[in-house]
Amino acid sequence: MNDSTPRCRSGPAAMSRRPARPCHAARFSFAVVADDDLRLGHVVVKAASADTAEVGYWTAAHARGRGIAARAVDTVSDWALETRETVALTLLHAAGNHASCRVAVKCGYVLHDELPAAPPAFPAEGHRHVRTRHHR
Repeated sequence: MNDSTPRCRSGPAAMSRRPARPCHAARFSFAVVADDDLRLGHVVVKAASADTAEVGYWTAAHARGRGIAARAVDTVSDWALETRETVALTLLHAAGNHASCRVAVKCGYVLHDELPAAPPAFPAEGHRHVRTRHHR
C-alpha cells in the first residue's frame, strides 16, 4: 500500500495507524477495527533501541478466539520489520498466558528466554519472544 498503513490480509479486521502521516516516532499505535468500526483490539510498536522494538497488544473480549490478535500482530510485525530500520522485535507476556504464547509462536516469534517475576511492575514470571527480519 502506498500510504504504508497496515491492513489485515484476511478477515474483517482492518488496521489504522495513529498518527496518520509518516514520522520518525519511537512509538506507533494501531487500532484493530471491524468493517463497521467496532473496536476489536490494539497493537503498539515501541522502539527499544536503534534497531529493536517491542510489540504489545490487547484484544477485546468479544473478539477473542477468532485469530484477530494473530493477524493483527503478524501484520504490524511485518510492517515494522519491512518499513522501519528494525532488525528484531520482542513480545513479552506472562508465562501463564497460554493464548499470548500461541499468538507469539503463530506470528513467528521464537521463545528467547523465561523471565523471573520482578514486582511490582511484573508480578509473575514471563516469556520473551523474539522475531527477526528473516524469521520465515
